[in-house]
Amino acid sequence: MLDDLSASDILEIIKFFHQDNPIIRSKAFICKDYKQVIIGVNMSKHICENCKQEFDWPPSAADTWTCPTCGHKNTIADATMQDEAMDGLCQYDGPGHDLPTGGYCKIPDWFPEVALAKAWLVADPESDEGTKLKKRAELIKEDTILGVVINRKTLAATIAGNGADFFKIRDANGGPLMTLKQWALKYPTGDASQDEIQGIALVAIRNMRRYLKGPGVRF
Repeated sequence: MLDDLSASDILEIIKFFHQDNPIIRSKAFICKDYKQVIIGVNMSKHICENCKQEFDWPPSAADTWTCPTCGHKNTIADATMQDEAMDGLCQYDGPGHDLPTGGYCKIPDWFPEVALAKAWLVADPESDEGTKLKKRAELIKEDTILGVVINRKTLAATIAGNGADFFKIRDANGGPLMTLKQWALKYPTGDASQDEIQGIALVAIRNMRRYLKGPGVRF
């Protein structure tokens, strides 16, 4: 992002904003889409007038902004200013933008692929069905995981004992952590019965795929 500007150029711009100190300097970025310097502590809280979801967004000279969830075109007048820590640059809408990329859990050493997975849907090209269900102990490293069956009763009991925010995830844009319900609102599947388990199911699938292939990061 900084290939067109030297370090001295960036420093001069930061000085222009009267925020030349090591902390602010480390949070200053050039966002080419907005053609401006973004200071990490200065963000806009944009509220979509259609779906009412809130997004942290860099200040923009544009007259409109498009909601990444519902696609509604809003005017800048719909935004309210609020100081926030900066989590990311611009909006990424490419492949995988709707997949979990990070998160946290209140329960130590708790992972959804162990704690919630009732069965795994794996490819079975040698059968007429093309797929089959396996228990976790039956999985082998050659399996191609296509889906997971989440035990909803186990999930409900976990939420009852630890709160709806016991497990939070964020997407590829590095925005705020979301509960499973918040994830479902932002990324609906088109099947209401699947929405509230979709986020945690995606994490379980990602983790188990990595586990079968060898050491990997889990969350």
